[in-house]
Amino acid sequence: MALNCRRGPPCCFRSTLNRTLRSLLLGVGFAEHVLRWVEPGTHDWRKFVRPSEMARSLRHAGFDLVHQSGLVLGPLRGEFRLDDLDVGIKYLMTAILRS
Repeated sequence: MALNCRRGPPCCFRSTLNRTLRSLLLGVGFAEHVLRWVEPGTHDWRKFVRPSEMARSLRHAGFDLVHQSGLVLGPLRGEFRLDDLDVGIKYLMTAILRS
């Protein structure tokens, strides 16, 4: 999906961690305490936002959700990829301002 935010309606992009058990174990536990990608204590799982909560917030602010996808770490290659179905740990949302 491609959006032209320079010529079309204003766009909003959001990326955050989902508030799920998987994000607590993998997004916080594994990233902070096993891999040490970030300092332990960096994330507060209770403040994570579910996709439904983010979408509701965007709609309330006058935006329409255009797309959402998850950011998934492929264990074999160690590379991140976008996945339209798996938003269980980290996700991205795109929305446009309602006209």
